[in-house]
Amino acid sequence: IMPALLCAKDEVLLYKDAVSKDALFRRLNALYEISRGAKCIVAVTQSGSTAYAVSSFRPGTIIVGATYNEKAYHRMTMSWGVVPALIKQVNSGTELYTQAVRAAVETCGVQVGDIITVTAGMPVGHVHYTNTLRLIEVTQAYINMAFEDQ
Repeated sequence: IMPALLCAKDEVLLYKDAVSKDALFRRLNALYEISRGAKCIVAVTQSGSTAYAVSSFRPGTIIVGATYNEKAYHRMTMSWGVVPALIKQVNSGTELYTQAVRAAVETCGVQVGDIITVTAGMPVGHVHYTNTLRLIEVTQAYINMAFEDQ
């Protein structure tokens, strides 16, 4: 059972295509169960609303609010369980996942072999709600790609 309920605004932001409250509850319960074994949940967000919505569930793991927007970065410091991280603006899914791994390494000390949960809106830059959830096993190749510009 989920430890908290979503407000109506967050329902639209998290799963716009949910047809009923029951369907929404099943999806969010799955997110909660999947993320329990993950080292952290990385919520890639432009405005911070994805991180806020995830934090409303008190998932019991660190939530990394990854954004390129400085204003959203500062606002996320006020959310329960959210550790904000500044990332580069991304233009593709590959870049999004690479920046998510970078944020997880920098904020949570994620290492090779750890599992992280990444949630975001796809396609990048064209949606304003969260519709993607991916589990990523962090590999050395991911870490190398994330830090290659340093």
